[in-house]
Parts: sequence; structure tokens; C-alpha cells
Amino acid sequence: YQPGIQLFTLFKQMNDDPVATLKQVAAVGYKEIETAFNLRGGYYGYSAKEFRNVVNDLGLTWRGHHAGGAP
Repeated sequence: YQPGIQLFTLFKQMNDDPVATLKQVAAVGYKEIETAFNLRGGYYGYSAKEFRNVVNDLGLTWRGHHAGGAP
């Protein structure tokens, strides 16, 4: 079993500094992440490909994304 984290639980931190937050997530032992709505747009200010590269470079696995419904 590899523990995962839903990044919405770190909403403020991910909007403030996504790379530093992901480094901390990896440092405490999480292996998988799931992205969600954020204020930076896209995937915390990155395109999907850019964000995947950041995640992979940190040894994390991106498992999914939560998308909201239409307003």
C-alpha cells in the first residue's frame, strides 16, 4: 500500500507555493497525489504536462484530479 493525499486538504499551501508543498508531501512519506480546484488555474499554475514533470521529479505519482461541476 502506498499512502496518497488529496491536495485539496492543502488548498492554501498549494496556492501559495505548490512546489515547496509537494516537496514536503513527499518528505513525509506520501507517494500518490490527487489534484483539485485551485486559484492559480490549470494545475496549480502549470499545464498538465509541466505539473506531471514536477510530480514525477519528486518521486510522486499523480493519480487523479477532482473537477467541480458547472456553476
